[in-house]
Amino acid sequence: MMLKTIKNVDDETWHRFKVLSIKNRIPMGNLLKKMIASYESESEQFWKTVLSGKQILSGEDIKEMKKDIAWIREEYGYRK
Repeated sequence: MMLKTIKNVDDETWHRFKVLSIKNRIPMGNLLKKMIASYESESEQFWKTVLSGKQILSGEDIKEMKKDIAWIREEYGYRK
């Protein structure tokens, strides 16, 4: 077995991870694999929903917003 280190994990998070592993009777490595797979699939599904969903704004609304944004960016203090 090889030992790996996860940086920046506080004690409470590590404890909760260990408790989840024990409650589900799954080794911590396998639980981490399942968590990553779940995160990837949920993230992929979320972006599919967002990117292929129904368009909320009309073309005219988008043009209007772009004009307003261009005008705001001309104000002092905004980057171009």
